[in-house]
Amino acid sequence: MQSPPGVLIVEDNELLRSFLRTAIEPTARVIEAHDAEEALRILENRGRAAIDLMLLDHVLPGRSGLELLKISKRDWPEMSVIILTAFGTEDLAVAAFREGAKDYLRKPIAPEALMKAVAAALPSTDGVLRYASPLGERSAGAALVKPTIRRALTFWRTLMSLGDLAQDALHPMMRRFEIRMLVAVWVLVLMTVWLIYIFTRGLGRP
Repeated sequence: MQSPPGVLIVEDNELLRSFLRTAIEPTARVIEAHDAEEALRILENRGRAAIDLMLLDHVLPGRSGLELLKISKRDWPEMSVIILTAFGTEDLAVAAFREGAKDYLRKPIAPEALMKAVAAALPSTDGVLRYASPLGERSAGAALVKPTIRRALTFWRTLMSLGDLAQDALHPMMRRFEIRMLVAVWVLVLMTVWLIYIFTRGLGRP
């Protein structure tokens, strides 16, 4: 019997990781990483355990998702990559596909869209991932057929999306705030040096 495909989820939002794991785990072996560095350690030390697909968030602590995408396509070209982002732009989509991404999903991610993209990216093994529609045949989407599971996934998707949208929205604002603070500190230092110079010069006069 062939082993299930491996999926690496690289996402710093714990709620989103939980949503993705819940959706994919019935048909794949799931591994999680909260940032690019942890993902690289997993990829480098995976041994014989194949990782067929990486679900990769664009905004990560440290290295960005695009940086990790570039490294992964250079070192593990056989692995498919799907980029996830809350604020997708045409430029980002073009950059992701240029670097070798298989697909590009915008948050909040509908369970059906997620499973369709995952099934298209993973290699079919004995027909396990072959299906005509996201909720039709016995496939990667079969785990979502039951209404209770669909409701749970929809709840997780809504909850994680609120947190993830806030995080992505605050990220550039925090970056600008850090730059302004750095400029303010340097201005304060220069003013202090200038005042000390004026004061000591005044003391030196007869």
